[in-house]
Amino acid sequence: MKSLHLSSYYFKIILGVLAFNFMLQSCDNNTTPDPLYAEMGGLDRISGIVDQWLINIQADTILYPHFETVLTDSIACLNMRNHMVDQCCALAGGSCVYKGRTMRNTHAGMMITSDEFEAVMIDLSDALIQKGITGDVRDRFMVRIQALELQIVGQ
Repeated sequence: MKSLHLSSYYFKIILGVLAFNFMLQSCDNNTTPDPLYAEMGGLDRISGIVDQWLINIQADTILYPHFETVLTDSIACLNMRNHMVDQCCALAGGSCVYKGRTMRNTHAGMMITSDEFEAVMIDLSDALIQKGITGDVRDRFMVRIQALELQIVGQ
């Protein structure tokens, strides 16, 4: 009976290690990243950009009311932040895999206006500049984010 308990213990450890390994798979470093990803400074810098982006949104009087519920719930905010990091990493050409809902499904029923989308883009542009991403690198990344507009506005 003791060996069954011991086996169960090792099984749980193995499952834990596999689950942890699975979580790490969202950024598989075995693929060759897009040059934009490297020019942006990789995952650490993109994470900092997203953090600054959220700070900018929180200070934005136009956008904060739309994000208040999420930004004031630490778990929801962390979840959104992690999805944003994965998506920005993937859009920059890194090896992260965005596993969240589609932008259309995420924003369904929100009736986001073009002006609100533009405000989010300004906050992102400011975050990029605040984190030292300027010029052509900033512009190329912004084009990739801008491409999501049709999936977000009016949904």
